[in-house]
Amino acid sequence: MNIYMIDESPRVVARCVPDDVWERRLFDAVELVSEGAAHWEGEDAIFICHDTKHSWVSWVNEYRQNWIWSLGYLHHLVDELTGRRKNIDERILSYADFIWGEYGMSAMIASAPPRCVPKTFKLEEKSIKHTVMAYRRYIAFTFGLHETDITKASRLHTNLDP
Repeated sequence: MNIYMIDESPRVVARCVPDDVWERRLFDAVELVSEGAAHWEGEDAIFICHDTKHSWVSWVNEYRQNWIWSLGYLHHLVDELTGRRKNIDERILSYADFIWGEYGMSAMIASAPPRCVPKTFKLEEKSIKHTVMAYRRYIAFTFGLHETDITKASRLHTNLDP
């Protein structure tokens, strides 16, 4: 389970999900949103999370704003994948539409997201800015890893470089 947090905007992050992993990222997003809905709103966890102790689940459950951010990510990811003509299960489309309609709004990230990258790409300070930088460095360094859209987006945001 992971989100390549290459930007603070859920729209940018969703837009940069590569075609070779879109299904895995979509399932991760659905699981995170479902877990957060159970935690923050008492909703039934419609989609079962395969790893409730994962650091991303902890992040979503840490602050409601983080969960709202993940809602935005799921919403924009579904829009992006629909635009790419990906075949998304109707149950996921319905759930994403329902949950966004009920709770969706703009939210700022409340705490630093997990840095699920090798140690060499992590910076000392754990902050939102440094998390974004760590993901961008990891993706840029790892030749061929989601080369297309993420690398392009990373190059657009050079203001985060130290």
